[in-house]
Amino acid sequence: MTDVIGPETLVGGSSAMVGADRQLLHPSESPSRRFLRRFTANKAAVIAAAYLVVLALIAILAPWIAPRDPNAQDLANVMAGPFDGGVMGTDQLGRDVLSRMILASRIAVVAVLQAVAVGLALGVVPGLVAGYFGGRVDRLIMRVNDAIMSFPPLILAIAIVGVLGASLTNAMVAIGIVFAPTFLRLVRASVLSVREETFIAAARATGTPSHRIVRRHVLPNVLSPLLVQISLTSGFAMLAEASLSFLGLGVQPPESSWGSMLANGFRVMESQPWLVVFPGAAIGLTVLAFNVLGDGARDAIGREVRSE
Repeated sequence: MTDVIGPETLVGGSSAMVGADRQLLHPSESPSRRFLRRFTANKAAVIAAAYLVVLALIAILAPWIAPRDPNAQDLANVMAGPFDGGVMGTDQLGRDVLSRMILASRIAVVAVLQAVAVGLALGVVPGLVAGYFGGRVDRLIMRVNDAIMSFPPLILAIAIVGVLGASLTNAMVAIGIVFAPTFLRLVRASVLSVREETFIAAARATGTPSHRIVRRHVLPNVLSPLLVQISLTSGFAMLAEASLSFLGLGVQPPESSWGSMLANGFRVMESQPWLVVFPGAAIGLTVLAFNVLGDGARDAIGREVRSE
């Protein structure tokens, strides 16, 4: 429930209500402290953030914490069950599933970073230009953006990978191109809501160059919704990478990704279900964590007064 403080509340309202509203406002707090207070009040978002931090640490330390060589084959110990051939068992070639899961976490993190970086690089600057200058430039950029968005995302990604070749980097470039229009539309909408503000008009009146106005006044007001979108897009990027790897268009053997492990386990799912359960659970939990983190960040950046 959202509370709004008006003059009638301050004049005729009870002192208890005024005190409660002031407590909600926290006027002495900086924006960063207010964000942290609101974010930490959301337990689900905190758990999601902790999970992603642990995942990032596992990805960084993967070569040192993997119990075995993830590509080492043991044909005498093929498809051993969990705790029979390791904590998570072995696959069709006798490779340790836990070690491959740990190394695949690095692929997942790298894939997300690459896709988001490409999406930001292709979407933010055109969005700023379209929103700030408007006119013919805006119409031209938006027509190109609408044309790209008219293609089904996964089909467009498959087409791009088909042209560039199957590899993780090419797959993530394709995913970044698919997500760029979303960043562009978000940035443009945010700029349109900011460019007519009084402080922008004052900066123009003093002769401040447009590039400086965009950099110092417009871009900081775009960062908050952009950060939320980055978190949500990261989950979609990981899911898209797993889908492309499942189809054989992402990482190539002998490298492991959760999507390719899921594809390998799918062939023997009825007899060896753990080969599907472990990578599938990792994909699901990570995508869920990104979405919960994005929702928590969006709520924490929200309106100034709220019930907590």
